[in-house]
Amino acid sequence: MVILHYDYHKHNELRAVYIKIYEENELLQGKLDILSKTNMVDYAIDIRKQLYPKQEVPETLKNRRVQVLSQLQELQNEVAPILKLLSDEVAMKTMETLRDSKALLNFLTKEHDGMGVSMGGRASSPHRYLPPESGFPSSSDTGDSHGLGEVGQFKVELMDSLFKLAKYRYECGNYSVPTSYLYFYMLVMPTTDKNYLNVLWGKLASEILVQNWDLALEDLNKLREFIDGSTFGSSLLLLHQRTWLIHWSLFVFFNHVKGRDLIIEMFLYRPQ
Repeated sequence: MVILHYDYHKHNELRAVYIKIYEENELLQGKLDILSKTNMVDYAIDIRKQLYPKQEVPETLKNRRVQVLSQLQELQNEVAPILKLLSDEVAMKTMETLRDSKALLNFLTKEHDGMGVSMGGRASSPHRYLPPESGFPSSSDTGDSHGLGEVGQFKVELMDSLFKLAKYRYECGNYSVPTSYLYFYMLVMPTTDKNYLNVLWGKLASEILVQNWDLALEDLNKLREFIDGSTFGSSLLLLHQRTWLIHWSLFVFFNHVKGRDLIIEMFLYRPQ
């Protein structure tokens, strides 16, 4: 029964465990039921073809695919200046050298004609550029060599839309791209931002699903620190967050090379 409460995307992966218990068609139907609750329409179409090879793809699924792609394009257009910034190698290298909040703020606001924004903490990370599957060309792909001033206009209001785009791509089953979006969000926005907790959870989930265990461990520790430093308004909500933290931490500890030692440390850890 526990599996019923899993994230749909992790649930889909765990279905493979039951391949020796259930008939193949039962597993395929189970996958299709799960996929119907996500935006992974292409995958759903492939599974349906395996289940019903002699049937045409329903118009409802075809229409759903068009809607998903249209919404994705709309969200990408909204944050085009940020995506352009993230795909610019020179800009990203410059940002990685700006460990001071004020220096990074000055870079974003002056070099990109943006608006003021309060900055969060700095941290080095391998999330330097958007991966190829992001669907947004890099400066080297487009031949853009005009320098930092032409990578786009940064505005803090766009960060909320960037969060929505990251969530939407996750729901489409594209887990690697959101990690770059969410890293940038954590880099720019303060910990008091309304989306910050959800961004931490989303980053952890994405790293787990792409099986990047070192970064997943880093995100797990960041999330634990954030939860320990927050009250959430009630002890019940705090307990809820800590319970889910333990649940998701198992994916990391069971796969990370140091997981067996770290899981003991976590369970014996007491916040000061």
